[in-house]
Amino acid sequence: MTADVLLRLSDHFRSLQKEGKSSDTRSLELLCEELLSSSSDKVIKVICSLKDVFAEMKQISPILCDFAGFCASYKVLEKIAFSSVQKTVFVDFIAFIWNLPTRLANVNQGHLPKDLKRQNLVKTMERLACELLKKKEVKKTCVLLDLIYANSCSFDDSSFFLHQFAHVILTDADLAQEIVKNLRYRSKRNLLESFLNFCPTFSFSTLIQPLQEIFLAKSFNLLRLCVGRLLGRNGQFHLGRIVAAAGYEVWKALVDYWADENIVRKVSVEQRIQVAKIIAFAVDYLPKLTYKFRPEIISSVSSGFRNHLAQSASDNRDIGMLTAKKIVSVFDPETKLDFEITNSELASVLIEKHDDCRQKTMKFLEGDKEEESVTVIDNNEDEDDNESLDSDDLEFEQFEFETPNLSKYSPRFLLEASGILVDRNLTQSMSESEKSKRKVAALERIPYLAQVNKTSSKELVDELLTGITHFEIIDENDSILVEKALISLAFVAPTFYAPAISSQFYEESLSLEKRQIILSALSKAVKELADNPDDEFEKDQFLTDSKTRSAKLESQTRRWGSRPKSEKKLKSRFYPAAGSFLFPFLSKWDKNKRTLLLESADKDILSRMIAFVGQIVSVLGNIPDIDKYVLPAMDFLATFRRIDDTNLKLSIIRSFQICLLSKASVGNQVWIDQNWRIWLEECRFLDCPHLSIAAAEICELF
Repeated sequence: MTADVLLRLSDHFRSLQKEGKSSDTRSLELLCEELLSSSSDKVIKVICSLKDVFAEMKQISPILCDFAGFCASYKVLEKIAFSSVQKTVFVDFIAFIWNLPTRLANVNQGHLPKDLKRQNLVKTMERLACELLKKKEVKKTCVLLDLIYANSCSFDDSSFFLHQFAHVILTDADLAQEIVKNLRYRSKRNLLESFLNFCPTFSFSTLIQPLQEIFLAKSFNLLRLCVGRLLGRNGQFHLGRIVAAAGYEVWKALVDYWADENIVRKVSVEQRIQVAKIIAFAVDYLPKLTYKFRPEIISSVSSGFRNHLAQSASDNRDIGMLTAKKIVSVFDPETKLDFEITNSELASVLIEKHDDCRQKTMKFLEGDKEEESVTVIDNNEDEDDNESLDSDDLEFEQFEFETPNLSKYSPRFLLEASGILVDRNLTQSMSESEKSKRKVAALERIPYLAQVNKTSSKELVDELLTGITHFEIIDENDSILVEKALISLAFVAPTFYAPAISSQFYEESLSLEKRQIILSALSKAVKELADNPDDEFEKDQFLTDSKTRSAKLESQTRRWGSRPKSEKKLKSRFYPAAGSFLFPFLSKWDKNKRTLLLESADKDILSRMIAFVGQIVSVLGNIPDIDKYVLPAMDFLATFRRIDDTNLKLSIIRSFQICLLSKASVGNQVWIDQNWRIWLEECRFLDCPHLSIAAAEICELF
């Protein structure tokens, strides 16, 4: 195949595309073999000519997709990388291959050959970078690394190059430093972060220390690395050692960051835990400090300690207590601090001991990745641990059914959950994914927190409901979580939440789906309150001492016959809160006529509203002041009699019948005014059996 034919290869594919023909796989293999046998310059020209082909075509044929995959294969990239092409040509070619998946997906509806899938392409590039590194091709290696490590999504699960890079540090540290120094800032930062996480804690002196001067350079900004992306345990330990090597000023700046009140309030818990760990790891390796720094350090620690203790979340307080304890133990050993800590993982930082070991590092690099041994100092060892136990020694703790399994995002207090839902406890440094997970966890936690924090729930009505009702619903599970949260709050504090939920129901900015969820939650809350009455003790049992003594004697008297059991008195939970559900709901139905079109587009939700009013009246039962609830309900029903909709009329008749029966159940006189009778007579002759029968029953009974 001549050079002219090679350059016309893209024209061949273009003609096949236009004529609707396809080339067989064998012919493609032959073309690729001929292409590989040509010079590197010709290969680059042919492959880069694909730019024009992709630009002209709206859809790429399968055979051309396969050829694009061949262009990204290791054989082709290796041929170009180890040729004598100029750096600028190599950069343009590699950049084209790197962007080829995006170009191809845009015109081919996402279909990609195997070699062009991003994960496989990253592995190919890493393999090529390793080979170039072995040949000490610094410039070409940096070109590949700048592409791989420019974006975090491309290297998260990749460690192939890091393993080779560690070997280079052992054999030629100067080469490794040269590679890192020639990278762009973003790629350099991402590569070093990945390398810190990759290296075990026992390898600091062997693998990390040779690169230490890069971290300590002013242009690198070590503090930004400490307070930036979250690192793993290995990375946090290595950063602590590097901060210690940087000296007192850098470490003190990190302590001031930890102690800052605005940081404590606005930055995420995970971010501040990382900073606390770096401070704790560094303090053991700081150079011997003079006494003149002690007052300054203790002052910063005291300020940070107070700011952390002022927070409601237990994690925030733990960060303050543990960090303060660690620093004070070094700078003021005579002062002993002892706290109750809930975060055991963070507390373990204080009792871990990490020793450098070159032998372990070599085994790690050879593939024998043994688990890192951590020496834990336990001062509370029990000498009788080896005693034998029998069945009487075993005690089982009762399982708490109300406590859900907690995720790492689950809040522990209602105030914390409320702040998350309204974005008050979310920071700009959090990703959108983390914010979403925190909000879902907070919403899921509200039913339990509302039950155990009844007082707090009454103080957070507006903020909690705003966060819940404006929660972004993506799937059915989100709808269920919103509904459960509203039910739990209305059940725990009905007189506070029922009116507020009714107000939210009529808000203009609310979607129809949210209104249906709120109405369903109100209905289920009414049912829960009605079905779960409170126990009420007999008050006169405790009125006088004589009655108390009589009751005591009665309980201690032995009887041979069966003693009649005293009946439990039950107190309705719903009756004291019935007005909180009904009256705010009825008073605001005409507040929003702009987005809630009850008389036209939203008749379905109006039918549910009418049914909800009937439900409230029905569960009240035979209370003496039933008229106080029935009359406003009947006025509400009368407002919508003129709407010509069969389903709506049927809902009105059923709720109207409930109101009449409730009045009759307490012996009140029941009469129907003339307007209602006329409307009922009209309903009797409509072409709907259910409607006519219901109307006839009311006319006959009353």
